[in-house]
Amino acid sequence: MNVTIVRLWYVLRPGHRWPYVLLPMYWRCERIPPTRDGARRRGLVMLPQMTQTLLSAVENPSIGAHFIELPQTRRGASAPECGPPLLTLLKLRKRMDMGHLLPFGAG
Repeated sequence: MNVTIVRLWYVLRPGHRWPYVLLPMYWRCERIPPTRDGARRRGLVMLPQMTQTLLSAVENPSIGAHFIELPQTRRGASAPECGPPLLTLLKLRKRMDMGHLLPFGAG
């Protein structure tokens, strides 16, 4: 089975400000050796980073099971921009309509 799984805890997006309170805690936990790995695995990402990751996963399908972790998602934001956010969402929607990407919980 060919599948790409994106493992994230929370995506920061407009209108949802409460998670920003957690950013200083994550910064501190990433500097303390016993909590470093957990903080790096469960950090927060921005909506453009998540959109870029989803678009990349759709445009570059995996062979077998592929897991995208938080650090990979954060690095994905430094990749070349895929266009304005609306254009990116339209591309994702088109892929969903073609059956290449199922919404969470579908099936």
